[in-house]
Amino acid sequence: MRELIAYAESALETVTRDRRALHSIPEEGLKEYKTQAYLMERLASTAPDELTRIAGTGIKAVYRAENPSEGAVGYRADIDALAVYEKSGVLFPSLHEGMMHACGHDGHMAVLLSLADYVSKIRHQLSGDVVLLFQPAEESVGGAKRMIDEGALLAPDVVRMYGMHVSPLYDKGVIAVKAGEEMSGTTEFDVRFTGESCHGAMPHLGKDCAAAAAHFILLAQTLLSRRISPQESAVITVGKVSAGTRRNIVAGSAVLEATMRAFSDAVMAELESIVRSAIASTEAAFGVTGEMLVQTVYPPVVNPVELTEDFAARTGAVTAQKLSIAEDFSYFQRSVPAVYFFCGIGEDGKRYSLHSDRFALSEDALLYGLEAFIKTLPIR
Repeated sequence: MRELIAYAESALETVTRDRRALHSIPEEGLKEYKTQAYLMERLASTAPDELTRIAGTGIKAVYRAENPSEGAVGYRADIDALAVYEKSGVLFPSLHEGMMHACGHDGHMAVLLSLADYVSKIRHQLSGDVVLLFQPAEESVGGAKRMIDEGALLAPDVVRMYGMHVSPLYDKGVIAVKAGEEMSGTTEFDVRFTGESCHGAMPHLGKDCAAAAAHFILLAQTLLSRRISPQESAVITVGKVSAGTRRNIVAGSAVLEATMRAFSDAVMAELESIVRSAIASTEAAFGVTGEMLVQTVYPPVVNPVELTEDFAARTGAVTAQKLSIAEDFSYFQRSVPAVYFFCGIGEDGKRYSLHSDRFALSEDALLYGLEAFIKTLPIR
């Protein structure tokens, strides 16, 4: 084990170089072309047994054990960035205006590249195949499901899997994980109301979608508080409302952009029922027509207890707090036993929030995530 830790510490130069190169070329989901090219070249230098593009801009790299005695183990890094104008002040800023690695995915990729370096050196010690997955579109449409549908977990068949996210909630050097419900599921959706515009001085002649939208928002929140147990965590948030054209014209249409979150499939289903009930009631009250348009669905992140306890024993991880943010790593968990953990990057009072235009991290904090991955490898 001392040898593994020594490797993690010696990888700082490589991790730093890769992270900074990737930080400068952030790209949106399913358009990570420069990112994919960089990753393919770096991975080729580690001589994987298989190196293929998958899910458009994703990558699958396979390192085969000589005489495997157990199933394959998978590792995942997300590769997309956010539509954020960078204000971090780093010396290697984004070269793509309006895009930034504001969620640490550049660090995730750098860690997995160094894991590839390590696996290539100790391939003769592997007791099972190792599969590295670089996944597109985590921040948008959810590339995990597409990768699974295209065979990311097959040939070789992955029997357990690990994923990591950097987190300013924990100090540098802390690895945190929670058995069971760790992160919420989310459904991103729109609600569209269609009515009839008319002169603002004669609102009785129209069907007011601005009023309908306001009624829907209040009704949905009331129904949530009355149909969901206070012992459960559940949220419906309407973040954007667009209605009408002018101040003196009754709005003939309205679009609400919203999200709902919970920690179980059952509560998520009840939230959807609440939204549809609120739409139906609004239709009846205002004479408008409404529809719910689902955009993206991520199931809750639920870590299997036994595998999580094994991970904590291997890595010394502390218990993570339950978070209402979402992650499409949950789709991998629906397919194989998989653990998602956090790598602390907080230091010196600097804890810039994920998705902040000032988000920053120190590369040496990533070495603890690399070390955690190494400790879960299938090694004789």
